Amino acid sequence: MSGASLKQGWLATGYRVVSMVLATPRQQEPSNSPTLLEHLALRNSSDGRWSYGNRVVWTESEEVLMLDVKETRLVAQPIVFIRAKVHPDQLGPVMGKLFPVVMAFVQDSTAEPAGPPFSRYLCINGNDKEWDIACGIPVSRPLTGAGQVEASELPGGAAVTTMHRGRYETLGESWAALQRWINDNGKAPGDPPWEIYWTDPGEVKDPAEWRTEIVIPVQD
Repeated sequence: MSGASLKQGWLATGYRVVSMVLATPRQQEPSNSPTLLEHLALRNSSDGRWSYGNRVVWTESEEVLMLDVKETRLVAQPIVFIRAKVHPDQLGPVMGKLFPVVMAFVQDSTAEPAGPPFSRYLCINGNDKEWDIACGIPVSRPLTGAGQVEASELPGGAAVTTMHRGRYETLGESWAALQRWINDNGKAPGDPPWEIYWTDPGEVKDPAEWRTEIVIPVQD
């Protein structure tokens, strides 16, 4: 993906993921259905570990959403990112500003993008409080941050992942189904999770072809 298309993808993905997946309920859901924010509810427990809501999510056909879940071991990946505390209803506009700044930092550095952009959910406190998020990109070599751009790495170790295919507004169902798989298989969530945006909506017009990978680290 070129730098120009990557920037376009960040802008498009940042807006759609936040405004349609994280901040609004699906329009076809009845008024008493959980919002996608509730599907993504995370809690930071007293021991610093993460736990996930055990809400069962149903598809429109009233069958439990089934996922192709992959258990893997991640290799630590250098990243650059901008961290922000954001109220849920401002996630879209904020991400739309952060991703281009991160990309410009990489373009001016000695490194190259090492993969698609991601957003990481460091602390989600419900719909009425600020969330702690990180918007970033993996890079080919460790860098030193500057200004609001920080340098770190995505952690290595055990994780479960799934690839969501389709519109961003249904991502909440995949998140909840993956969390349910973790619970049903005796796993315990570890470090904060993230999403990887493999498809540039500016280039791929058919939403059915959009791919978003959900990554949830788990304890060994």
